[in-house]
Amino acid sequence: MMNKNVHPMAEMFALKAIELIAKYLPLAYKDGSNKEARSYVALANTLACYYVMSTSAHNMEHVMSGFHPELAHGAGLIMISPSYYEFFIQKRLGKERFIKMAKAMGVENPTSGNDFLNALNNLIADVGCDDVKMSQAGITKEELKKYPAKVFEVLGGDITADLAPLSKEDYLEIFENAYC
Repeated sequence: MMNKNVHPMAEMFALKAIELIAKYLPLAYKDGSNKEARSYVALANTLACYYVMSTSAHNMEHVMSGFHPELAHGAGLIMISPSYYEFFIQKRLGKERFIKMAKAMGVENPTSGNDFLNALNNLIADVGCDDVKMSQAGITKEELKKYPAKVFEVLGGDITADLAPLSKEDYLEIFENAYC
């Protein structure tokens, strides 16, 4: 939903993916043998792939796991996503999109991006990942300074789908705010 090039079909896929993850990921986490929940998580993953690949949160995680190949992709996304979304919330960008995402996560009457961010953080806690930290993955605060250049180097700086263009300083701010 953070892709500035949103169109009705992509939005439909993204919102459905968010809805399915919010509903079924906690169930799959609590009971790994729940095939229905797992199948809906897999469907959400497929739907999300149509959309998420072209925004910076996904690409930023690839830089993190490039430095730390043992870092699971999902764990890296958990580490970076709240800070990434908060960056745009603080810039007052995408308010209506955040409200739609909060609704898709089951928030009643959301009014701001913070409603989505709270729902995301609650989901992360519900699946036992609120203790997933960069420092535990061996990432140091000092190495974060290398990451923004790598985003531009590896991806050619062609990250045009975010709600606003991000500079190296913006990337560093997001990485540093995500660090703990």
